[in-house]
Amino acid sequence: KFGALFASIPFTIFAALYCVLFGLV
Repeated sequence: KFGALFASIPFTIFAALYCVLFGLV
């Protein structure tokens, strides 16, 4: 499940989203 999700979503976008989320909190 997670493997397919990671393959579907580029790591760069995931990292960017994580950064934005961290900055928001």
